[in-house]
Amino acid sequence: MLIKYHGSRKYRNEASEGGDAGAAAAAQVAAIAAAVDKATSGLKATNAALKAEKTAALEAARKFEGLDVDELTALHAQFKDSKDMQDLKDGKIDEVLARRNEKFLKDTEKRVTEATATAAAFEARNKKFADRVLNDSIRAAAINAGVHKHAVDDALLAARLDFTLDEDGNPVQMRDGEIVLGKDGKTPFSPDEWFATKSETKPHWFPADASGSQGPSGRSAGSSGGKTMRRAAFDSLPIAERAKVAGTHRIID
Repeated sequence: MLIKYHGSRKYRNEASEGGDAGAAAAAQVAAIAAAVDKATSGLKATNAALKAEKTAALEAARKFEGLDVDELTALHAQFKDSKDMQDLKDGKIDEVLARRNEKFLKDTEKRVTEATATAAAFEARNKKFADRVLNDSIRAAAINAGVHKHAVDDALLAARLDFTLDEDGNPVQMRDGEIVLGKDGKTPFSPDEWFATKSETKPHWFPADASGSQGPSGRSAGSSGGKTMRRAAFDSLPIAERAKVAGTHRIID
């Protein structure tokens, strides 16, 4: 019985010592964990801050998607020290708006002036060209009608009072906003028909031919070198060519 008793006490002592060792180990682990947490707490805070900054930077970057950052930077550098910026900082918004409005009006006025000048120059060139086309057409009709070369300019001035160009560049007479028709009642009254009516009212325009007759119908084939051209072919020529052909050919229907 004595031996059994000593054995039980030894077992209790060993168990007690084992419990103390476990508690010590657990305490040591807890201390290490606390030390690790303390040592890494700053790093965790830094990582969290960096993550927040990265998120904020990405959100800010989305606002500039599709924009030229370099251009915006240059614009800001140009504007930040301007009078407008200073006035805006000082609350002088009305002054900034008035100044900007004045600049806009001046720029607009300049553009309108330039556009008006360009339009006027174009209109002048267009009128000059139209006058030349009308003159060539009437001159061709005058030569074809047998108008004396010294009377062509006089006839040209008179005809220009009655004729203008239509949208297709053909000489026509206008009356009450309508094109005057010729003797066929279908086609416009032409310079050829106009000169045919002038043999009696303007006889000095037409020289006498070899037979002594006078007027548009008095032109002989010899006066144009014996060359003839059908009127359809003559009318199909460019206006600038008609005057040349009318001086070398007799136009026949």
